[in-house]
Amino acid sequence: MEEIRAAQKAGIVIGLSKAGGFLPRIDIDQMIVNQPDTFNLFCLAMVELKSAPPSDWMGYYQIAGIHGLPTQVWDNETGVDKKGQASNGQGYCPHGDEKFPTWHRPYIAMLEQTVYLKMLDIAEQFPASVRDTYVKAAEAFRFPYWDWHRPRGLEASFPGVTQEDNTTMSPYDFKVPRVFTERYIMVKQQSDNQLVQINNPFAYFEFPRGGMSGTDFDIRKDLARDRTKRYPVFSNESLAVQALNLTLNMARESKVQNIVDMITGPGYDTFAAFGWTKPPTDTRKRYEDIQPSGSLECIHGSYHVCSGGTQGHMSEVLLAAFDPIFWFHHCNVDRLFAVWQSIYPDSWMQNENVDLLPFRAPATNGSSKYWTSQTARTTERFGYVYSDAQGAAKDVQQQFKNRYGWSLRGANASGKPPSDMAPLNEKVDAAQVFQFQYHTLPASISKTLTLIPDQIAQQRTLIQADHDMPMGTAPNIDESKVDRQWYIDSVVQRLALNGTFTIYFFIGGVPGNDVAPAHYCLCPTLAGDMHIFAAPVEACDNCGQHRDAAQLESGTVPINPILLDYKITGHLTDLSPDRVRPFLLDNLRWRVVNGAGNLVDPRHVTDFQIGVTSKATALDGSGQITVEDHAQVIQQIIEQSP
Repeated sequence: MEEIRAAQKAGIVIGLSKAGGFLPRIDIDQMIVNQPDTFNLFCLAMVELKSAPPSDWMGYYQIAGIHGLPTQVWDNETGVDKKGQASNGQGYCPHGDEKFPTWHRPYIAMLEQTVYLKMLDIAEQFPASVRDTYVKAAEAFRFPYWDWHRPRGLEASFPGVTQEDNTTMSPYDFKVPRVFTERYIMVKQQSDNQLVQINNPFAYFEFPRGGMSGTDFDIRKDLARDRTKRYPVFSNESLAVQALNLTLNMARESKVQNIVDMITGPGYDTFAAFGWTKPPTDTRKRYEDIQPSGSLECIHGSYHVCSGGTQGHMSEVLLAAFDPIFWFHHCNVDRLFAVWQSIYPDSWMQNENVDLLPFRAPATNGSSKYWTSQTARTTERFGYVYSDAQGAAKDVQQQFKNRYGWSLRGANASGKPPSDMAPLNEKVDAAQVFQFQYHTLPASISKTLTLIPDQIAQQRTLIQADHDMPMGTAPNIDESKVDRQWYIDSVVQRLALNGTFTIYFFIGGVPGNDVAPAHYCLCPTLAGDMHIFAAPVEACDNCGQHRDAAQLESGTVPINPILLDYKITGHLTDLSPDRVRPFLLDNLRWRVVNGAGNLVDPRHVTDFQIGVTSKATALDGSGQITVEDHAQVIQQIIEQSP
């Protein structure tokens, strides 16, 4: 333990391998239900850590600031210019870079070891009769993750096309964990081990006085400066939470298909294909030959913006890490990376020995003063594992498919979660942390759907396709013997708008001019989106280099969920190319919105290209897959546009 404390004092990320060995990280709800004492200490530790002065290099403010703002370097580390424009430095946070998954591993470990030590100190302050219990609870701590695709309850209603009131129903609710939305929580305080009410340390972060300069904040003037916020464009906190939960439920099925494809399907067996958003081939021709191109970084960016909403801090690279939900989100990204690593242990990056600045490594970590992708390659180096990343490659792959494929409509989907994925909402609601003792607390968010603006709901103007469309060279496939998936694939210059922006894809009507772009995420006809998670070059040298190199970013949006919804409504009889291609020609449209929530003409977005592909997988278990390109769909949509 003294070794960990010495490392902490020196700003060295040593991890927790010397503190109990390789313990599992678990989902946040599992910790609340199964490790209440550990979670209690976690809450108290986060309160203290967030209260540390902004000058404390291992305090919450400074650790969060490594990700972007403030522009000052962390702990006087030299050799990097966080705000230079295309200088020789790269900044700290390498989005759009092959180091993206590995850089965040020691970053989370830095906060994890900091919280761990704080928890041990707090445990020692409890009364002697319970002190040993709390010390053991602290020793069991590993940072929990937010599994985006774990159901948090039963039944959800959200914007969609299957019901007459412009909603869609789901038997399971994939809302955000409750602990991220309550203003207050209950904890046992160390003085007497009695329950008291405190401000929830996981709901937001208040920016300290004397921390961020006005000049730094001016880089994004539209973001709140008092504390982090999610979906701030909505008029009150209850509506903001509801918007967040509706957005997560709307996005869920497409995102699940995306990650299941990447973990269990072909085409993602190389680190370059799986790990980050740069296309494997830096081509600027139309999307004729590019296969579905999702990536871990791409889905990570989507959930950043799903979590923060327009003008939310999680949606902005420079300030995302101040929102406490950031760490649970990135812990889940790390989990998915570890699962993929266990399936493809020999696939790796080219530049494995580049320093992961500014994360100092122990002296025993090799020749570099800092962690590198190679030294950070395994989770065990940091003292943790993920249970679903353990075992033989085929077993891990099949287990992942079982844990998440059940929620997808289509072949071999059960529609019911396995026992270890069943919602824990009743146990969570009964947990110690929510045992409120005062009647002045705000009521829980109602499940009734009241948020969809009328003007959005009225935008559903579906066109029934009744014309023929040339089939080109599509192979002759018996549709009754395949499971067909449809995708919108896109590529765009990463710094085309000098910061974060979103491409929204609609099928069946687009919002009119009376609908604010910040509300597009709740449009019933939204088929999916692609979020470009980038920072302005004025505050990110890494982004400046991407701009100068005209670096591209690619992404894939599975659109089967909304196509299957239209099958329910009778607008599609099946998902064969004969039916879907003309349907998309008449009904697929897109809009581009920048980080401030303003519309941008897609024709002015550099190197923006779109493609439509489909994948037919044989149902006989042979593993035969046929991928078809449908480029003429997009070509004709563009030709018909004014």
